[in-house]
Amino acid sequence: MNKWIKIFFLAMLMLWLGGCDNRTMEQENIFYDDARMMDSGDSYSFARKLGNVTEKEANIKFSGFSGLYTVWHLHTTSDVTTKISISGTAKQDKFKIIQVNGGSEIHTLWEGEGDQEIVLSIPEGDSAIKWVGKKTSGKVIMQLEPQQGLEVTPQKGLFEDDEFFE
Repeated sequence: MNKWIKIFFLAMLMLWLGGCDNRTMEQENIFYDDARMMDSGDSYSFARKLGNVTEKEANIKFSGFSGLYTVWHLHTTSDVTTKISISGTAKQDKFKIIQVNGGSEIHTLWEGEGDQEIVLSIPEGDSAIKWVGKKTSGKVIMQLEPQQGLEVTPQKGLFEDDEFFE
C-alpha cells in the first residue's frame, strides 16, 4: 500500500509540473501569434516587477516577462489623434509594445530600446495598448497625451503586489 501512495504522489507531481510548463510555453508563444494578441484576455507572468500604471503614464522595471498584458484600454466615440512617448531598454526581439484597434488591426509601436514619440491614430470604438514579451527583462516608460473624447482606462492589479528588486 505504501508503494501505491508513493506512485500516486509522484504521478500528481509530474502532472502538476507538466501543467505549469504548458502554461509558460503558451505565454511565450503569444509573442508570435497575432490572432492571440488581438484577443481581449491577457495571459502573462513576471519573475519580478516594479512600477506604476496611470491614465497618462506607465513606468515599469521587470524581469522574466512572458505573455500579453493590456496596459491601457482606450475608448473614443470618434477618430482621435494623440501622441505617445516611449523610452527604455528591453531584450531586442523579445519585447514589444503594440496597439490593437477594434480587434482587427495590430500596429507595433516600439521594440527593444530607444526613445520614440509616436503619433497614434485611434479609430472610433475600443482599442488597447499592450505589452508582449518572451522571457525578457528591461525598463519601459510610456507617456500618453490626454485628448478630449479619449477615455483611457489603465489595467488595475498588476502592481498591487510589487516586488522590489535592484
